Amino acid sequence: MGKSKKILIADPDVHLLKLLKVSLEMDGFAVFTARDDEELLAQAETENPDLILFDLEDSFSVCTQLKEKNVPSRIIISSPKDCSAICREVGADGYLEKPYRTTTLGKDLAEFLKK
Repeated sequence: MGKSKKILIADPDVHLLKLLKVSLEMDGFAVFTARDDEELLAQAETENPDLILFDLEDSFSVCTQLKEKNVPSRIIISSPKDCSAICREVGADGYLEKPYRTTTLGKDLAEFLKK
């Protein structure tokens, strides 16, 4: 088996983070979590994830800071509505609608990693 892809998920909801972590680990990913921007940026530098998923509210400052730090991860922004225009504006690689479907989340993120 190949090396597990690393995913960093940031969300202030601790219960959601636990659910997503378990779900994605069952899909074969190595998962790291953060509850706020500060934790996300620190984890991004130390863990060098292949993909980072976080909420639209934080997108402008976080995307800018990740790019300034040259973090090579794919950046996916989540939102309850289509935010593709905003994602392009802030430099994200894509968006994923909330609420997440844990049955397909791993497959959805794997598709972003192939791009």
